Amino acid sequence: MIVQTVNEGIEKNKIISTLNSIEFKMRERDYGTLPTGIVFAMTMYGAWMYCDTPENTLLLEEVIASVKNKIDSDCFEKALMSMTLGSKHSAKVIMLPDKTLGERNAKEESDRLAETLAAMSEEKLKQICDEEAALRSWQQAEPEEEALESLPKLSLSDIPEKSQRPFATVSEREGVKIIGCPVKTNGIIYLSLLFDASDLAGEELIKLSMLSSALLNFPTKKQDALSLQNDIKANLGSLFASFAIGTRDGVATPYLKIGAKALASKTEDLLRLVSELLLTSKIDNPTELGNIVAQAKSQMEDMMVMSGESVALSRAQASRNEAGAISEYLSGYEAYRVISEMHNDDEKIETLTEEVASLLTKLIDRNRLTISVAREV
Repeated sequence: MIVQTVNEGIEKNKIISTLNSIEFKMRERDYGTLPTGIVFAMTMYGAWMYCDTPENTLLLEEVIASVKNKIDSDCFEKALMSMTLGSKHSAKVIMLPDKTLGERNAKEESDRLAETLAAMSEEKLKQICDEEAALRSWQQAEPEEEALESLPKLSLSDIPEKSQRPFATVSEREGVKIIGCPVKTNGIIYLSLLFDASDLAGEELIKLSMLSSALLNFPTKKQDALSLQNDIKANLGSLFASFAIGTRDGVATPYLKIGAKALASKTEDLLRLVSELLLTSKIDNPTELGNIVAQAKSQMEDMMVMSGESVALSRAQASRNEAGAISEYLSGYEAYRVISEMHNDDEKIETLTEEVASLLTKLIDRNRLTISVAREV
């Protein structure tokens, strides 16, 4: 397989797609809750260990440009060969299962502990117990006043009276509200489209939930579902559909949310794919939607088993406020009840398919739309 790939050459589109994905991740630098500085330090450790220049590991522009310049050469095929079949540094590792290893390890540990305990004198055992009691007493004791005073504190004057809010611009174009957030994004555009679904209620909200789950699993008029996913992976950081609950004029409001992010150089592809998804999606396969319903049912059952208290709390809040009621129909027990009734019922799934397709057409309306864009200016 490797020899065949090297001889025939790696598809250039796959190389470009992979490079775009890597560049996006390197620019976004989304490390979750891990501080960026710690990640940078960990990245540089390898260079320090092997006498390289540590800061080179953080360079971005030159490395990406250099690799992109080699797309049309045979650089990648040569690298594949040299790192696999052409490498002299290899090892063959055979791992065989041992059915009694766990039992033997447990017995060895038990025998070791028994031997250690038997070798201890009464005085040694008493000393260990006393030290354990002293440690527990110290851990549970109230700290001394001097220790408390040594802790750094903030005074009220250290806290600004007014909180800092991110700068945002609000404008309107052809009747559509646009919220702009000019922030540092390392050359990435973040786009959110919110379609007001405040005229939906009850089980209609469950159809909104199904629509958000199904949208990216169906073909468009231009390409099948798999080709669409490959197109998204090749050109965007991500494209997703979901539901959201916000507040509009003081009233809780459900939304169909379409989110996308991409490199600024891929803006045209971002707009192309979002338009294709919203305007040409073909939700016409009851079998596929049935699979999505089954998956949603399974996920909800797992959630009820793992965190049943959150399901109960959501149901309780449904009787207290509008946001709770909306959430109950979108993702709570009420949604589960209706989805369970649809599960394995072909007639209901066919009806749901038609209703979800109709709902998409209904919601994709500029009069419902609010756009949020975060990018560098």
